[in-house]
Amino acid sequence: MAPPGQRSTPQRQPCDRQFVSSATANQPFVFTPGAAPVVGVGADPLVNETRREIAEIVREVAIAVRSDRTADQFLTMLVDRILRAMAAEGVMVWQRCELGMLSPAGYRCVKRLGRITDQSIPAESIATHVRLLMEVASDGQPVVVPATPGATDHEVPANPMDVAVALVPVECERSPHGADYLLEVFLESDSGVATQRGYLRFVAQMADLAGEFLRADQLRQLRRNQVLASETDAAIARLHEAGDRSKLEAAIVDGAVDLFGFDRVGLCHLEPKVMLVAVSHVNTIDTKSPAARQLCELASIDLDSDGCAWIEEVADSTSDDSLTVRAVVGSHPNCPRRLVCMQVADAEPISNESRGELTRYMRHAELALRNATRLDAIPGGRLLASLAPAIERRSHRGWKAAAMAVALMILLVIIAFFPVPLVVYCPASIRPASVQTLTSPRDAIAEQIHVRHGQHVFRGEKLLTMSDPALEAQITELVGRRAVLVQKKSHWTEALVDTASHRLDHIEQVQGERSLVSEEIQSIDDQLAVLQRVKQSLVIRAGRDGIVDAWQIQQRLESRPLRRGDPLLQVVAEDSSWIVDVRVPQSRIAHIQDAQSGQNLSARVSLEARPQQSFEASLLQIGPSEVGDQDAVPSTAVLLRLSDQASRVIASDQDAGRQSGAPARVMFHCGKTPAAHLLFQDVIRSLRGTFALYLATDNNNSGDGQ
Repeated sequence: MAPPGQRSTPQRQPCDRQFVSSATANQPFVFTPGAAPVVGVGADPLVNETRREIAEIVREVAIAVRSDRTADQFLTMLVDRILRAMAAEGVMVWQRCELGMLSPAGYRCVKRLGRITDQSIPAESIATHVRLLMEVASDGQPVVVPATPGATDHEVPANPMDVAVALVPVECERSPHGADYLLEVFLESDSGVATQRGYLRFVAQMADLAGEFLRADQLRQLRRNQVLASETDAAIARLHEAGDRSKLEAAIVDGAVDLFGFDRVGLCHLEPKVMLVAVSHVNTIDTKSPAARQLCELASIDLDSDGCAWIEEVADSTSDDSLTVRAVVGSHPNCPRRLVCMQVADAEPISNESRGELTRYMRHAELALRNATRLDAIPGGRLLASLAPAIERRSHRGWKAAAMAVALMILLVIIAFFPVPLVVYCPASIRPASVQTLTSPRDAIAEQIHVRHGQHVFRGEKLLTMSDPALEAQITELVGRRAVLVQKKSHWTEALVDTASHRLDHIEQVQGERSLVSEEIQSIDDQLAVLQRVKQSLVIRAGRDGIVDAWQIQQRLESRPLRRGDPLLQVVAEDSSWIVDVRVPQSRIAHIQDAQSGQNLSARVSLEARPQQSFEASLLQIGPSEVGDQDAVPSTAVLLRLSDQASRVIASDQDAGRQSGAPARVMFHCGKTPAAHLLFQDVIRSLRGTFALYLATDNNNSGDGQ
C-alpha cells in the first residue's frame, strides 16, 4: 500500500535492469505525476515556512525561465536553488554528447554543486553510473535509485554511492538516443520512501522548468543564427562588389569585426612568407612591430578540418596585453590566407556558435581575393572592367545629326537656366508636445489594468495597479512585529501598575523598558507609513486630462514582472500641440538655412496614413547632426510645430492615429533656383568644396613664401 495521498506506481522490469515494487524502501520507484502531497491539519509553523520558501524558489526559477540569461547562468542558478530547497548532498546536470552518427550518446557533466558529485564516484564504478544515466535517459521517466555501494558491473545500471539518487530526464528536444539533459540529485541519507517521493516530484518540476528554458534558449539561438546568416550574406555581397585589392583586404577584416564582435582582426598571407597585410580599422601597419610578428606566428597554427581553430583559453597575447587570440580561420585547413581574430582578455569570450558563419565568410573572402588577383594580373584589366558597360559601337552621323545636336544643346541651356521651385523632401515623425510618460516606480508586477488604448481619462484617474510581493511581506512582518511589541507594552504597563510605590528602583526599570518598547513601536509605525506611501505609489494615476496611448497594454504588462523604470503607458493631453521630428540630409540643410535667413521658407507635412492630406508647419529650431540606425547618410535634426488647426485635426482623426511616432513626410519650399543647379546640386557642391580647399591651401603656401 502507498502512503496516504500517494498513488502506487506499477512495477516496470526492463530486461537489462531489475526494478522492484516502489513500496520497498531499498529499491527504486518511478515518478507518478498524479500523486498529491500529504497536507496535515494544523501543520507545524516550521513546515509551513519551509513550504513557503520552496514555493518562493519554484516561483524564482519560473521567472528565470522567461529571462534572457544564458544557459550557463540558468543552470548555475537551478542547481543552487535545488540544493538549497532539498538540502541535498549534491546536484548535477548532465548533457548528452554525440559520439557518432550511428553510435549511442554519452553524457558529460556541465554543472555540479554539493558535497557529493560525479567527482566523488570511485573510478571502478564510473562505468556503472554511466550505464544508469543512459538507462534513465532512454526510458524518459523520473526515478529514484537506491544506494548500491561498491557496484562495479558496467552491464547493470546501479547507483554506486552511499545515498539514494533522483534522476530526471530534461526534455528539450526529441532524440533517438534519449533525453538531451539529465538532472541528478543525491538525496539525504536518512530520507524515507514518502520523503523521496516528494523530492522526486520537486526535481521533476524543476526539470520541466529547465526543459522549458532550454527549448526557449534553442529558439533564441536559431533566431540569432538566422540574423547572423543574413548579415553575413550582405557582407559577402559587399566583398564581391569591391574592386581594389587593398580596399578588399581592409573590407574583409573590418567586416569580420562588425559581424562577429571581435575587437581586432588581422589578415595574414602565408606564401611565400608569412606577412600581415591588413588589420581592422587601421590604415597603416608597422609590419616590424612585435605585435605584427606575433600575429604572423599565431596565423601559422594548425586548423581543424573545417578550416577554423577556435581557441577557448590562450595564455599568449600580442604586445598589447589586453588582447588575446580567440580564433584563426581559413577557407580550408591548408589555406594560404588566414584571419586572426582577437578579443579583449578580460571580456566575456565570444561563443563558438558563429564558427560556421565565420568559416563561410572566410571562404567567400578567399574567393573574392582570388578573383581580384586574377583581374590585376591582366594589363589594364581593372580599367577595362570599369569601362566595359560604357563601350558601344558608334555610327557615322552627318550634318543633320550635328544640327540636331546644336539645337538640343541650346534647348538644354534654356532649360538649365529656367527657374524652378527648390523643394527638399525629408522623412519625419509626429509626436505630441504635451505628454505624460509613466514608468514603473519600483520592481513590481502589473496586477490590474484599468484603462485601454485611446480611452479618455481625467486627472487623478486610476490607470494601473501594481503589486510587490516583497513589499507586502515586509508590511506583514512589521505589522506582526508591532503586535508583539504592543503586547510587551501592555505587559510592562500592567507591571508598572502592580508594582508597589516604595520600589522606586523597580518602577524606574519598568518605565525604562516601557519607554523602549514605545519608541520601537513608533519606529515601526514610521516604517509602516513609509511602506504604505510606497504601496500607494504602485497605483498609477493620470497627472492630466488626456488620452491613453498604450497599444496592447494587456499583452505587454498584465501579470508580468516589471523592473524599476520600465515604460508603462503615456497620457497625451487633449489640447496638446503636435511636433514634427524631421531628419534632413546634411547635403540639403544649407537650402533650409538660406531660406530661413531670407524669410521665404515654408513647410508642409503629410501623414503616411493620409498622403492626400497635408498640414502647414512652422520651423522651431535646427538641431545637431546625427546618424540614425536607418539612415544611409548623416542627417540634421529639425523641429517643426504644426498649426493649431492641424493639431486639432490630428487629435480628432481616428484613422491618422494619435500615437506618438506616426510616420510622415515633410516638404520644404526654399524659394527658386535654376533647373541645372537643382539637377546637379550634389556635383556643384562637391566641386565648390574641392576648389575652396585648393584655394585655401594655395593661399597658405603663398603666405609661407613671403
